[in-house]
Amino acid sequence: MRQPIIGVSCNFKPHEGENGTFQLDKSYTDMVYKNGAIPQIIPILPVEEITSMLHLYDGILLSGGGGLLPHIEQMDVLPGLREQNPDRYDFESEIINYALKMGTPLLGICRGYQMINELMGGSLENLPGKAHLQKEAGAQPSHRIFVERETILYQAIQSEEAEVNSFHSQAIDQVGNGLKITSYSKDKVIESMEGTTSQFILGLQFHPEFMVESEKMNHIYRSFIRAAEEFKDRGSEHD
Repeated sequence: MRQPIIGVSCNFKPHEGENGTFQLDKSYTDMVYKNGAIPQIIPILPVEEITSMLHLYDGILLSGGGGLLPHIEQMDVLPGLREQNPDRYDFESEIINYALKMGTPLLGICRGYQMINELMGGSLENLPGKAHLQKEAGAQPSHRIFVERETILYQAIQSEEAEVNSFHSQAIDQVGNGLKITSYSKDKVIESMEGTTSQFILGLQFHPEFMVESEKMNHIYRSFIRAAEEFKDRGSEHD
């Protein structure tokens, strides 16, 4: 029996190379593979190809930010997600809509988490200061989160608290339809959310893939991959 296949979205930098470049930190694919699935990077293609492409995947991982246009990088206050990277935004919007329609398990990290929330009707805000922009490497946690019981995140880490990293200057403001908050930081930044239906939808503001030595962070990915395995098996029943 084959392992589940996880499609992983990537950054797009239209201003680099001859025709733009794709970029993805290897930590994402390493974490997927380490925890029992085969990762495949999803290139940005015409949106009409999404249906034929995404049926190959048993789960979809929406990666974190990057690929900001040069003039956006110079801003003290970031604009909305689409303005930061229009090509990526439009393509990932279609991916999310497809996954929601098909019931495909979704894991969103940082920007990916914010994308899921926005596509489900939520909104984003800029954070004051740089309290959530750590200078240390991603393997080093910078603050604590407080986790609600009876949630996907709690079931994964088996704890009401966890030490996480932090690399963001924007955060969730209004929560999208069909989503619920599952953890906060001490300063009340929303650190994770999940779906309220039977579909596996998990969004994290932090980066568990950078903390590969943490069993708690690995268990988060395993919960996603188990959901992808179940989704794959349900599909096999109807083949």
